[in-house]
Amino acid sequence: MSRKIKAICWDVDGTLVDTEPLYQETLRAVAREHGIHVPKGIPLEGIGARTWWGWLTQNCGLAVPVEDFMQECAAHYMSHPELIVPRAGAGDAFRYFDALSLPQCAVSGGVRDQVDANLDRSGVASDMLFSIAADDVEKSKPDPDPYLLAKAVMCKMQGWENKPEENACFLAIEDSAAGIGSAKRAGFTAIFWSPSPGETFPGADYNVHTPQELLDLCRTLVAPPAPASKPAPKGPRSP
Repeated sequence: MSRKIKAICWDVDGTLVDTEPLYQETLRAVAREHGIHVPKGIPLEGIGARTWWGWLTQNCGLAVPVEDFMQECAAHYMSHPELIVPRAGAGDAFRYFDALSLPQCAVSGGVRDQVDANLDRSGVASDMLFSIAADDVEKSKPDPDPYLLAKAVMCKMQGWENKPEENACFLAIEDSAAGIGSAKRAGFTAIFWSPSPGETFPGADYNVHTPQELLDLCRTLVAPPAPASKPAPKGPRSP
């Protein structure tokens, strides 16, 4: 790495917790409640409820306020908390960075209630400094706003100057094209942790597939400090 990683920004749905199937079904189910049947070929990976509302409004004639739509999505999603489980390997990578005292936050395209519920099930919520939800920005993923806001908040909390030239010092870990697009448009270094075997995303800086590959890459990007060398023993004094 040509730049030192200063902070870690985790996507939530599909990355920290395995929720993508539930989340996609939520988007489709709420659309059906408004008489819109979405073809299965429409890609929904990483798409936030606000972005989905905009697409349905422009292309399918959805005629409900965005706030109502997002509340409906949250209600449907939250009715199945038993389906929210930590993604295997996420906790190991998180704890590796935590042991190195790197600050970490969550950057999600989901609404606030949903993000908080997912973090509660992630196993790492108590050590996450803060989270960014779709409610916090005007434009969610794939726009850069969520990651730019996360960097601004992180810099303020850590007492760092928010320098645009240091955006690549922030590492985003994502599982979707929309998330990678958001992170790269913000100038971040981005890992695509594939939800499917063999899947890669050319726009990411790094592609990994298994929990072990993720942990190995994290160790490569942010190596632990070398142990302090011991002073050489002094030889016997001459008489």
